[in-house]
Amino acid sequence: MSFENVVLQYAHPHVAVYLEDNTTYTETFLAEDEPVKMIQCGMFAEGRDNKVVYCPSYESFIEEFGNPNYKLYGQACYNVAHALMGGYAGAYVLRVMPEDATFANIVIMARYKVISDDKGLKLSLNFTAQTITNVTTKDELLMQISLLKANDPDEDGYYSRPVFCVYQSGRGAYGNNTRFRIADITQYDDDDTTFREYRLDILRMEDTLVRKEYAFGSFDQDLFDVETKESLYLEDLVNDEEEGLGKVRIEICDDILEEILDMYNNQVLASYNLPPEDMKVFDFIYGRTMTGATNEYITYETTADTVAFTQETEGVRLESGSDGSFDISSPNRDEVYEELLIKAYNGTIDKSIKSKFSTPCDFMLDAAFPDSVKRAMVGLATYRQYDAMTYLDAGLVDTIDETIEWLDDMKKVWNYNVIKELHNYKIRDTEYTGKTIPVTTTYFLAELIPYHLKNVGFGIPMAMANARITDAVKGSFKPVIDPDDNDIKKILFNYRGNYYETVRYNVYQRGTANTTQPTTSDRMDEFNEYIVHQAVTKASQIMYGHMYNFAEPDDRARYQEGTNEILQALLGRYVRSCTVEYEMSKTDEKRNILRLKVRIVFKTVVKRGIVEIYLDPRVTD
Repeated sequence: MSFENVVLQYAHPHVAVYLEDNTTYTETFLAEDEPVKMIQCGMFAEGRDNKVVYCPSYESFIEEFGNPNYKLYGQACYNVAHALMGGYAGAYVLRVMPEDATFANIVIMARYKVISDDKGLKLSLNFTAQTITNVTTKDELLMQISLLKANDPDEDGYYSRPVFCVYQSGRGAYGNNTRFRIADITQYDDDDTTFREYRLDILRMEDTLVRKEYAFGSFDQDLFDVETKESLYLEDLVNDEEEGLGKVRIEICDDILEEILDMYNNQVLASYNLPPEDMKVFDFIYGRTMTGATNEYITYETTADTVAFTQETEGVRLESGSDGSFDISSPNRDEVYEELLIKAYNGTIDKSIKSKFSTPCDFMLDAAFPDSVKRAMVGLATYRQYDAMTYLDAGLVDTIDETIEWLDDMKKVWNYNVIKELHNYKIRDTEYTGKTIPVTTTYFLAELIPYHLKNVGFGIPMAMANARITDAVKGSFKPVIDPDDNDIKKILFNYRGNYYETVRYNVYQRGTANTTQPTTSDRMDEFNEYIVHQAVTKASQIMYGHMYNFAEPDDRARYQEGTNEILQALLGRYVRSCTVEYEMSKTDEKRNILRLKVRIVFKTVVKRGIVEIYLDPRVTD
């Protein structure tokens, strides 16, 4: 702002004061509605597997992946729960599962033919449930269903063929606790009702039978809402990746339903000279007309294995789900888990984990993983340069010597966005299992990082009084470091390991906040690297916005003014200076290259102190 052209209010001699406050910045590091985001791979109780699933809240995480249990699944599930509990984080979660794990599923088989009684022809129907065992992929499930369609009629002339299959969206034994039922919700008292609608309820047996999800829809694959143009077909609604159900998928055998409908139309209704029906109104499940009356042309047989579709039933239970090599009794469980974690962090299982656009990430956490997995995590951190601050832990080490040995083994594992944490302790798991369990300090950071970034900002490092552990079971914190253990702290510091000091009884303070980069520079400071990530991310977004725009000198001057304002608002309070310049040389013009140069000078951080005490004489000349 310039005050050169201001108009003075009075003509007589006086002094006018104009002040512009250039020290005020808008806090835009993380917008109010934008959570801190993390990535966590691991073993979880349930949920979709071998794909990255975003959980925006603690409730959504528990609903999708189930409760943590250290004995069964380790620390990774606790990291996510702890991070999301505070309400400041969201998590990209990848639940790994072995190739031999199977889907829980149930196929509903229709047994049908046309029969004759004293009143004429009728369609005779009976439903049974059948599971397909050892199904490890969706393609295998679909193939097995297609084989069931080829069944010839039995000795009584009845066909027995699949009409639909419900299966768990993730593999594992947990799916055997899932049930479903189908309720008729057609509005019979509404004169405008033109199609039949059902509700698919997904149930789980907890303390009681609980409905977890539901979907409204039709068995007519061509039905859609004429106003919104959205599909009303149950398969579309249930299986939609974004808006569908999370717990199950459904496969509807449209060709078999059409076959049953054709038999009903061409043999039964035709014998009474009645007009044919279509799938929009054909009620093969409950046998009702569009007025709600019992359809006199359909009869249902009941046998010992009949599946009854009623609105009050406890539902049909899925079967044949298994954990494969992740079964608790499997002898190679740990080896398979390690192998899958490496593949997960390498991007082999779901390549979206490598994308800053698909999975934008502020931090990733180790969970006492084997060193081979830690190296894979560092590989991902290196690939995702300028985001995904990656926190490794030393595992459940007991002593300083073990810690130093680990640091020495891992000294070549480093990057600017890699941090090494050295301690572990025990907590009382009062939330889930009632057990005392061991955790590394990445569990502590899971909660601290989102809270700190949202409430403190990265102008103040996560160290000293801003990073204290107070919930450790007494006597469990290892290894113990006293604030005066300077020789030990020197060794750990030189290895770029972040140590925690015992500042008072059962209170442990993060003494350093360093990245693992070996040379001494400002990027060795953890929060300076967070600042770099924010600068790179925002500058890249701005540059993408310039693509296929003009870049004449006046355009570049305009870009420069706007970009300088944005970066000042983002970083101004956290750095000593941040300047922006757009350049385009003659060679750049020929190659259509625009350069955005951002220069940052970090603030000085106090890391060492000197206290000078002078005892002066009581008497002086």
